[in-house]
Amino acid sequence: MQTLVESRQTSLFRLQTKEGATPRITYDYPVYVRVRPDWAEFQQRLAGLHADHFTLVADAGLPNALVESVYRQVCAVGVPCLLVPLRASEKAKLMQTALSVLYQARAHGGGTHASCFIALGGGLVGNITGLAASLVVRGIRLVHLPTTLLAATDSILSCKQGVNGEPAPGLFIKNLVGTFKAPEFALVFLSFWQSLAPDEIRSGLCELVKNVLAIHPHLYEEIAALLNPQAHYSLDEFAQIFRWCFEAKQAVMRQDAHEQGPALVLEAGHTVGHALESLLGMKHGLAVALGLLVEAHISHARGWLSDAEVRQHYTLLGRNGVPTALPRALDIDALMNLISDDNKIGYLPRREGYHVMVLLRHLGQPVEERPGVPLAYVSEKELRTALTTLMA
Repeated sequence: MQTLVESRQTSLFRLQTKEGATPRITYDYPVYVRVRPDWAEFQQRLAGLHADHFTLVADAGLPNALVESVYRQVCAVGVPCLLVPLRASEKAKLMQTALSVLYQARAHGGGTHASCFIALGGGLVGNITGLAASLVVRGIRLVHLPTTLLAATDSILSCKQGVNGEPAPGLFIKNLVGTFKAPEFALVFLSFWQSLAPDEIRSGLCELVKNVLAIHPHLYEEIAALLNPQAHYSLDEFAQIFRWCFEAKQAVMRQDAHEQGPALVLEAGHTVGHALESLLGMKHGLAVALGLLVEAHISHARGWLSDAEVRQHYTLLGRNGVPTALPRALDIDALMNLISDDNKIGYLPRREGYHVMVLLRHLGQPVEERPGVPLAYVSEKELRTALTTLMA
């Protein structure tokens, strides 16, 4: 822990495509992890970009003192700086919001090839800002300053930048529109997580649970011992949580930067989870947790996951203090309609009456319908049965 956060050691996140890919795409950017803000270092790293303009896109729900403090540090670099507050919500995570950021920056003199966008907030703000940065003049520089555990351990460790589609008023298809954009760097301050509401922490930790079940089951006992329903964690424990998530992402993305092969295992729980987010307005992590349980029951019914392995799903999520049952009033037909538009469509050929999701034969062993693609076909009957089971 000390080497991660106290020695100012850089954690370098390296991503590259599979060997032999043409053209070869490599993402190589540093993720700096600090106990608490070091604004002198922040200014130094921004100054090193030699930007002509900074656009700071900040979650409008953050404390004013924090946003103003970061804004002052950016302005102190000595070039023009624009503050763009965003009201963070899934309903606002749309293309027009990204374009609004882009146009505001351009109107203020930013958005040139020498400019830089800075995302201050959770994964939603990071995705909108990242998409805007990738679009303006075909791409300018981006810096991530995540304020949530989920953003720091999940979204900034991916180059995916996406916004939602809106098939009908009040509904959305998660991350239907997007691209890939790597930041210049990301700076993670663990102390930010200490002020998060317990449910925000639990939501972020659901991604850690997913990583254990689907990628690194050898960490099961250690993580089960760490998790607690009260969501109380020390800074050292937060540092270890970050390291575990970082290493899980590295394990599957090192040779799959665009997450179209082995890294699709990171979508475990997300097929149903994204639909629950849209239909019920659930927090991302809590919805993914329920999606993991749906997939576990399907795998168990096929004779893959054992009773004990299904219990391990429930144990970790229970230790994390998140719901493990669906609302009894859930409209399964409406949910199925959203699932049919999931953004993983096309990784496997369409099959009438089937959906595509991550299933496990055993913990850490995803099913591959095609070699190197950890996705499986699931019939509507199987999916409905599993959903009904979780509503009981």
